[in-house]
Amino acid sequence: MPDSKTTATSTAPARVGTAARQAMVTAAAGWLSYSSSTLIGLHEGYWAAISAIVVMQSDLTDAKNSGRDRFIGTAIGGLVGWGCAACWHQQAWIYALAVGLTFRGASRSHWRSCW
Repeated sequence: MPDSKTTATSTAPARVGTAARQAMVTAAAGWLSYSSSTLIGLHEGYWAAISAIVVMQSDLTDAKNSGRDRFIGTAIGGLVGWGCAACWHQQAWIYALAVGLTFRGASRSHWRSCW
């Protein structure tokens, strides 16, 4: 039976290598998204880097699912915000109600894992 300390130390370099690779890929994705947003002249391009870092996963399927969920959440939030702004303009209680309803809807949906 192998000693648990021997097993843990033998896999430690592999884990460090995997973590270092993931860190480099995430940094490259953040840099590439920020650079491309700056190149095409978008203001506040740091949001592109933040989105890239949030969506990055070690598995491509997980990254696709995370990106899809983020896109859907952004679209729903944008539509709710646009609808409230178009109908009720700048009334704070309507804004608070919209935020509350959005959180309630998201917490009851199957996207709870995104929180």
